[in-house]
Amino acid sequence: MFGPKPRDYSKPMPKKARALALNMAIADRVKSQALKVVEDITISEPKTKLFMQVVKNLGLDSAVMVLDAAGPAERKAAANIAKIKVVSSKNLSVFDILKYGTLVLDKSAVSNLEERFQAKQ
Repeated sequence: MFGPKPRDYSKPMPKKARALALNMAIADRVKSQALKVVEDITISEPKTKLFMQVVKNLGLDSAVMVLDAAGPAERKAAANIAKIKVVSSKNLSVFDILKYGTLVLDKSAVSNLEERFQAKQ
């Protein structure tokens, strides 16, 4: 009844600082030449084997792929690959960019990220 009660002393990070961190992480990938922009990635069936062929053609071993134009087949096929993560531009985090070796963006993700950064300024 009167025992210790756990408290949360954490403070949320400001939105501008989060946006700046994301911007700097993307800029670091550009600077280190670990950023690839693709037109679009499509596969006919949600098969991991087909998606692995796309990954091998891009020359990736560890990557976060920001695919806004990807459908459920691509997301399902990439779910079983250990060192590949597929996210949308809205869910992209600094942790994901820093954790994986390469950042792969499709054309729609590039335009969405540009709009996101222009809106913050």
